[in-house]
Amino acid sequence: MKTIFVGPQGIRAGWRFAIFVFLLFGFSKLFFWFWTVLFHYQEHVGWLPTDFLLDGALSFGAALLAAWIMGSNGGRFRSMAFCGGRSSQSISGRAFCGDSPRRHS
Repeated sequence: MKTIFVGPQGIRAGWRFAIFVFLLFGFSKLFFWFWTVLFHYQEHVGWLPTDFLLDGALSFGAALLAAWIMGSNGGRFRSMAFCGGRSSQSISGRAFCGDSPRRHS
């Protein structure tokens, strides 16, 4: 059963995409909920440009946050911070930073 979810390189791509879609949907709803609660926003009757701009901005923000989360963990919670500012794939091809020492700033 584990091979369905995890392959040789970590979580399989289909599951990563599913997690991204879940995060995108969740953050979208969360951002809109915060907007309506904090600013008492109500959509207008009919189609107005402000409603489209707000919905697009909130969705774009949710997409950026979901992409940042998925990009920073790569399905295995790896990030450039853990790799001393380098990419998480070492030159020698070893995944997850290889055996390189971390650089501290």
